[in-house]
Amino acid sequence: MDIGLSVSTGQGYAPPLMPVREVPRLSSPVSAQNFNRSIIGIQNNTSDPSRINMYQSLTYAVLTIKGTAAYLNLPFGNGESEPFLVVVDGVSSTPQRTGGVVTLFEGLADVEHVVFFGSVNPAQGFAYFETTGDVLTITGQDAYAVIPEYVAQVGEAAVGSAAMIRPHQKAGFAPLDTLHNPPQATAGMGSVAVRGTDIRKFYITSTAVNGGVGVSVDGGPLISLETDDDFGFATFDPPQGTHEFCFFSNESGQFAKVFAVASHDPFQVLDRPQLHHYGHSIVHGNFVGGPLYTDMPSTAVRNGYLSNCMGVSGRTIAQTRSIIDTVMGYVQVDAQDLAVLDLGQNDGDGAMSNQDRLDYTYIVNTLLSEGYGTVLCLSVMDDGSSPADFNNSLQNLIDVEINDVRVSYVDRSAYGLVTTGDGVHPTLAGYIEMNALNMIHLDSFIP
Repeated sequence: MDIGLSVSTGQGYAPPLMPVREVPRLSSPVSAQNFNRSIIGIQNNTSDPSRINMYQSLTYAVLTIKGTAAYLNLPFGNGESEPFLVVVDGVSSTPQRTGGVVTLFEGLADVEHVVFFGSVNPAQGFAYFETTGDVLTITGQDAYAVIPEYVAQVGEAAVGSAAMIRPHQKAGFAPLDTLHNPPQATAGMGSVAVRGTDIRKFYITSTAVNGGVGVSVDGGPLISLETDDDFGFATFDPPQGTHEFCFFSNESGQFAKVFAVASHDPFQVLDRPQLHHYGHSIVHGNFVGGPLYTDMPSTAVRNGYLSNCMGVSGRTIAQTRSIIDTVMGYVQVDAQDLAVLDLGQNDGDGAMSNQDRLDYTYIVNTLLSEGYGTVLCLSVMDDGSSPADFNNSLQNLIDVEINDVRVSYVDRSAYGLVTTGDGVHPTLAGYIEMNALNMIHLDSFIP
């Protein structure tokens, strides 16, 4: 699925590079310390430090194994009759634990295989890995395992890899939050950018409600990697050579949900500035299944930003004013970061009321106080309700009353009525049209 069109050169921000993260090959047998770094999702070792309790749905171990057979030493956990979920090169099976061992695969070609492992029904049985000793045995010529190095993970969970980047850190995901009340610290959409040379594979796990993960290569069109299946897992085989990759999560969900990206080969995380898009259902992308498919991810990556769409259906100016202070408690930004306000569509016809002007001013000032270096205030698109009076009053508020060089009014009167599914909410085609219009009317405002 492609929601991008063409690519511009951006506005000159050169993202600094984080140190290169190596991804070593591990010969058989693989130690518990190394294997446990492969776990994506929620795990716990507080009840017994000698074990790692791998629990909750969509919590998996993900790795590449080169060999003809692989066996996982699992002395604790599900009963002997309780099956596990194993997916090898996209083919699933449900082996049982026999004598404390789970067979991941046997009798395959002596090449690399992508494997992920988890409980079929974690509500009834868990996987307990030891924290010491060897847990993975592989047969074959020069057998080895590659434990992917995690670029980033969002969620309430912890992973064994020291490379995990927590939410809200500048070097990883844009802060994940929405304008929900109360805010949900891991809802919304996250993004992370990396650079690498000859990376053979990325591994993505997502519990996205609408099942979408996307990747842009070198600022190009968004490629959809659907994870809305029984596994919540996808792989991406990138083009060879040196490239920059920006991964987006479509609504990574609420607490205990996960969006993780891992790399088969060494990479560097790009510390890019963030573009946070605040607004209503058009910002969220209700009609197309979430913010992954809206116009803003392509617009952000085209201009060198990480995107985070924080829209809620029906959100008004007054509602946003009532929650904005709380939302800012989840946001970590600085002067390189950009806030985009798309409000007013749900505030009735006619010019802004005095209360609307006060509330909108408060929102803008709060964003500036938080540290955003730029705030862009979008005019309401014409959905047939003739928003000219509202837009004129909004422009007057921004240009005359607020009158701050960091705040700009963006006129979208040329957008007209883009393709919608219900007369208001854009379809995928409509968001593609908006992205093209953003190149003309919005990009020039982005630092």
